[in-house]
Amino acid sequence: MPEEEDRHPDAEQVELYSLGVLAPEAIPVFEQHVLICSVCQDRVAEMDADVQGMQAAARDLRAQEALRRAAGGQVS
Repeated sequence: MPEEEDRHPDAEQVELYSLGVLAPEAIPVFEQHVLICSVCQDRVAEMDADVQGMQAAARDLRAQEALRRAAGGQVS
């Protein structure tokens, strides 16, 4: 992430942060910027909500697949 205070992290950095896979060396600079930038706070909150939605959908798919297997492939 650029060191200038007026530069925002790009969308990929926000996504990686929300997924918990942003490079460890980039996290302090990222978090320092987000701490003072309401625009980026909103971007992170939005991405966090998207990630939570994807995780919930994945859980639902796994549960449906488990039911389908338990029913011998009969559940639709």
